[in-house]
Amino acid sequence: MKKLMMLLFAAMFLVACGGTDTSTPDTVTPEKNTRSQQFETPSVTSQKNAESIPTGGICGGPEKLTCERANICIFDPSDSEGKGLCDALVVNEGKECPDTQAPVCGLRKGQKHGFLNACYAEKHGAEVIAEGLCKTVDVSGQCEAKAVGVGTCFSTVEAYEFDGTTCQKKYITGCKAEVPFETLAACEKSCQ
Repeated sequence: MKKLMMLLFAAMFLVACGGTDTSTPDTVTPEKNTRSQQFETPSVTSQKNAESIPTGGICGGPEKLTCERANICIFDPSDSEGKGLCDALVVNEGKECPDTQAPVCGLRKGQKHGFLNACYAEKHGAEVIAEGLCKTVDVSGQCEAKAVGVGTCFSTVEAYEFDGTTCQKKYITGCKAEVPFETLAACEKSCQ
């Protein structure tokens, strides 16, 4: 009976989570991009990646390489394939946090992630940017906005942001993306 219950739970989990996607990531060009489009269900592991990548190793990309359990993939905004480097998930190892449920949205190296509370965000090296769960904000046409990914998925979007002087191309990887400009021309017309 116990085995049957575990199989039932596993089947429900796979249906709810969409299973493990082993296809290549979507690279969304400006013609296909919808600003707050959800790209895919986050996957914890990849069937192509039987071995997890250690700290400092290359993760993500078309192979959807995942980091070791105590790490997170920090995506490189200059990489069109959505690759990054594995970095320690917990930055402040000695920090003790209560299990109080007061969700916050934190920003860590250009990526928004949700945390149980502000203490957990700090422990993971994230700056709290909002109370509650992370939401995708429509930043289209805003020169002061930065292109950011939301969540840890392997889909990559081409985006342009204004750095105060010039318009810069970025590749944003995540489950969703906040894209100030979809083309270089649109960024230059609005901001320069």
